[in-house]
Amino acid sequence: MKKCTLDLVNKQHNGIKEIRANIRNFNREAKASSDNSSRARKLLTGTSYWLYDEATDAFGPSKFVGFNSMIFECYDYWVEKAKTRKGKFLGGDTRKANEKTLGTNFAPNPSLAKKLVEWGEKLFVAGIFKGTCQDKWRFIKIPK
Repeated sequence: MKKCTLDLVNKQHNGIKEIRANIRNFNREAKASSDNSSRARKLLTGTSYWLYDEATDAFGPSKFVGFNSMIFECYDYWVEKAKTRKGKFLGGDTRKANEKTLGTNFAPNPSLAKKLVEWGEKLFVAGIFKGTCQDKWRFIKIPK
């Protein structure tokens, strides 16, 4: 197993590159296995904070992309570890790290919400967000 750390992204250590790499990792690995697919589906329907990479026209959930070198294997490891500690898995911390690294706050964005639905349906299946409260979605756009 890859060494999995919980180092948050930050400006001092190429944070924007890490965020972009993690968005790529999420999109590349989301359907690589049934375990990844299941986890990705849960993230899609349960995530409120999204990052959109304009350069690749892809989204990534803040909680996934807010750590250095995140992949599904490590994400699953930390989710399971959090269950045994009866704690939460740092969603608020990753949101703050992403905002600080990118120098902007998450905010509603109806045009990105529409793109998110299109992206999610392309990645998985039409109706993937059915029953999901889209009013809670907040976005940061990473310009090209």
